[in-house]
Amino acid sequence: MELHEIATASGDTLEPINNYILNTIETVTGPAENAIQALKMQIFKPSPLICCTQDVLQTAGRSTPATDVYERVWLKLNPEFIDQVQANKGSFWRMVWEMKTKSDYRIAAYIYGDSSGQPYWYVHGDNNVAGLPYQEFWSASNTTVPVPMNQWFLVEIYLHRSSGDDGRFYWAANGQTLADHYGPNYGINNEPINLLVCSNVYGNPENLSPAYQWVYDLEIWDRPPCDTLPCGGRL
Repeated sequence: MELHEIATASGDTLEPINNYILNTIETVTGPAENAIQALKMQIFKPSPLICCTQDVLQTAGRSTPATDVYERVWLKLNPEFIDQVQANKGSFWRMVWEMKTKSDYRIAAYIYGDSSGQPYWYVHGDNNVAGLPYQEFWSASNTTVPVPMNQWFLVEIYLHRSSGDDGRFYWAANGQTLADHYGPNYGINNEPINLLVCSNVYGNPENLSPAYQWVYDLEIWDRPPCDTLPCGGRL
């Protein structure tokens, strides 16, 4: 599928949005080395008019509050990814997953780049959604599990929302736990999830020329389909 809406790119000049963002269904080699059809999400360049060019696969404006969400999806990053991390040592970041309420709570999971140019996993919970004085509630980094480069990898995320200690955010890649945080995960207004970002091409604007990934076999459950995380996934 292609997007053909018109977006303001610079001054009064109008350009097609697919000069900046383009989503297509491509036939590619999949995780099991067979031919599959996958969604390619791509940003060619950041817009000069806004801070945050994003290509988002999401649900928004949920009518029924979600207290338990489990997601698994196969991802493959653009082959230039490691070069971009190393060219932007200490400043590289690319979002993997996100949830937001309207005004009081967010969880965002990323791939960061360290000062030596190595990618690593990072997630935090904060209130960066509606102009409140910034507060980070918790964070977790994982530099032990490698970020897979130029290959498919299975992402699993489980979120249990609670105002108590049983609140949980779990994150795994290829069956290896990246973060498993317990504790409250509601904001001051106790708002439900408004935005659930299943996959996002979004990062430091300096790293978006280009930025793209392939997405395959997205599943969203109201509970993990296994007794013990991680569940793994079918090929």
